[in-house]
Amino acid sequence: MLQVAKGVNYLHKNRVVHRDLKSHNILVMRMKCRDGKEFVCAKLADFGLSKTKETSTTFSNQTLNTGTTRWMAPELMGPQTSESQTSTSRSDEIKYPFKCDVYSFGMVCFEILTGEVPFQSTSSPNAVKRMVLDGKRPILPNDCPNYLKDLIQSCWKSDASIRPSFGDICVILKTLKWSLITKFQEI
Repeated sequence: MLQVAKGVNYLHKNRVVHRDLKSHNILVMRMKCRDGKEFVCAKLADFGLSKTKETSTTFSNQTLNTGTTRWMAPELMGPQTSESQTSTSRSDEIKYPFKCDVYSFGMVCFEILTGEVPFQSTSSPNAVKRMVLDGKRPILPNDCPNYLKDLIQSCWKSDASIRPSFGDICVILKTLKWSLITKFQEI
């Protein structure tokens, strides 16, 4: 999770929005150190939907309904048309373009924790869209630590403006990593 977050943070610092962050677009390799120890190295791939903006953090030239539905942020799904709410008109302007990657990252974390595709039991992309627009999210495992559950749920917020930035996500994950390492060393 931390390596993926660092990768997306690097993109965002360089004004690139990935827009199709999902497990299929993360390459994982097993690497060996000179001392024989092994580690996993994650790399982001498939920048076909990426958008860049060199001069402004309010980059809003995004097209709705692009990306892969199961990982797509609600603000990219277009107007709401669910049973519980009436259709609303909205402009194509996305105020927080970098936060769509944050939502998708939450879905990737869900996959890492469970080994399941988000909304696996739903086969229709339109059904997934309705669920997401209605505020439904995948169920995290009961044994998921609360601090990680809180982070993922903050990534899944419907209001993009209150989702954390990848800088914040990296700080949280680094802190969690070091606290876990310290905890295991004490055992």
